[in-house]
Amino acid sequence: MTDHNQLASFNTQAKQQIGALKQETETLEREIGPTLQKINENKSKIEVLEKYLAISGNQRPGEGDEHPIRRARFRRRADGRTVGDVAVKVLEHNGEPMHYTDIMHRMKYDESFTVGGQDPKGNMLAHLANDERIIRTGKGIYGLREWREEASEQSEGS
Repeated sequence: MTDHNQLASFNTQAKQQIGALKQETETLEREIGPTLQKINENKSKIEVLEKYLAISGNQRPGEGDEHPIRRARFRRRADGRTVGDVAVKVLEHNGEPMHYTDIMHRMKYDESFTVGGQDPKGNMLAHLANDERIIRTGKGIYGLREWREEASEQSEGS
């Protein structure tokens, strides 16, 4: 019977603790609720304004005052390289534009560098699109901006 009494006592204490924790949680939610709402409103406004600037042509996404989330997304790896740095190296080595999946393959096997995330191909495309050194030359094909500039200089010189 002693075990039964101890179990009943423990259950009573657990129920009391649950009640107290629920009350404390409700109080905290009431106190922090307006702050969380304001944070979410500000994030939405930032996102809308960044999209506006990108669409208006006045600023590329990620340019100017760096948003902390955007900065983290394109952070340098432990070895100091970004996805863009390695992609540029692969393109320079290849000497001509490449399909983004071929760039990823070369990055993985020649440079021991992988693009992670839930959608590595989508991440790769985002990095290529946001790197000033890289341009899209065709459907899924990317090259170095300097190649276009060199080609236009050569055609002007002819």
